[in-house]
Amino acid sequence: MSAPPTCDEYRVKEENLFDLARLLTSDEQMIYFVQSGDDGPIKIGVSTNIGKRLTALQTAHGERLRIVGVMKGDFSKEKRIHSQFKSSLKRGEWFQATPELKDFINTRSLIRGAVGIPEQECRQGETPDNSSHITFPRALDGLPPLLVRTSPNAAVRIFTPAEVDALVAVIRRPYHRTLLGVLFWTGMRYVETQQLHAHPEYWVQERGVIDLPFIPSGTGMRTTPPRQIPVPQQLVEYLPGFFHDPAPPTVQVWGRNLKRWADQAGIGSEGVSPKSTRKTIESWMVVIDVPMNKVCLRQGH
Repeated sequence: MSAPPTCDEYRVKEENLFDLARLLTSDEQMIYFVQSGDDGPIKIGVSTNIGKRLTALQTAHGERLRIVGVMKGDFSKEKRIHSQFKSSLKRGEWFQATPELKDFINTRSLIRGAVGIPEQECRQGETPDNSSHITFPRALDGLPPLLVRTSPNAAVRIFTPAEVDALVAVIRRPYHRTLLGVLFWTGMRYVETQQLHAHPEYWVQERGVIDLPFIPSGTGMRTTPPRQIPVPQQLVEYLPGFFHDPAPPTVQVWGRNLKRWADQAGIGSEGVSPKSTRKTIESWMVVIDVPMNKVCLRQGH
């Protein structure tokens, strides 16, 4: 059995593996390539929730599993890939890690490198369970925060996957964690989230969308155009509780809360604001090459 990667190895790779976490924002089917150990067989499968699938596979597998590739595709594309490498098939969906398969993955994957579920000492919080996303280790201490300049005198913080995990871990009240999840996975403006809470009918469950109407601007505020926001599986887990929770606090209170939690999590509060969740998910979508017009339509730009 191969030795698991060290904490430092995970941290060194984290910057190159942001793309994998970004893929978790999508509700599209994705083809994944999971390898057993460092040089073991590779499973080729399809999932709409890569993190949850990896966790389930790891639970039933003795060797450390790691995702070595991800690409867009459905079951028909998966079947074609299976056929292409049928000569190296071992069993089920597991294939020998031949040079040809490795080259196929390296030249087509949306991520670079590999990632698995870190050891307990590599992360904050509990050991992995059937969570809906992959947990990444904390970023290296001393790295500057990711900031997006919104004006000559203002910048908004962009969270990394590790920082999101760290932030959630220090939020004590469940309804605050739920609100953060809704803000993050919808990418909505804070005022839109307040409107959604007041109007549960905006969530059209049979169509899997949040149907936001035209929201006229208040004094000094932008007009919010009507749009539809896809509801990925991660968001489905938050919405029922969101509508039963207390109404979101004022944007000023929420901003102070976010800064306090960021400091408590050890990630620093520079640039942290109510806009951070929205700008974070926008940045993640851009990184995985979601077409800019699709990002703009989803986000109401």
